[in-house]
Amino acid sequence: MAADLRKRPPRFDSSESRPIYSARSMTGSGHPGGGPPNDMWRGMSTGWQITAYMLGGILSWGLVGFLIDWLAGTGNVFTAIGMVGGAAGGVYLVYVHFGRGDEGKR
Repeated sequence: MAADLRKRPPRFDSSESRPIYSARSMTGSGHPGGGPPNDMWRGMSTGWQITAYMLGGILSWGLVGFLIDWLAGTGNVFTAIGMVGGAAGGVYLVYVHFGRGDEGKR
């Protein structure tokens, strides 16, 4: 009975309970965003990732729309639809990767 009292579950903020794929475990730091807390460049990687998701979605789906326009012989209708859809997909990816927090990942 005494041995059971000493064995406690890990704290909610300890690195033992953190999944291996979380942003904190990938940076190698206990601070969100990685690096020491007084480093003013520590959030730059997150900003660049969000920018890449947004631009990648807009450019890739815009290209798909452009190819559909080219094959169908229409004006830039599907290009615009693809770019708007790519922007919506980029916003969704940013929300999934950065916006939900730890309680949304199960």
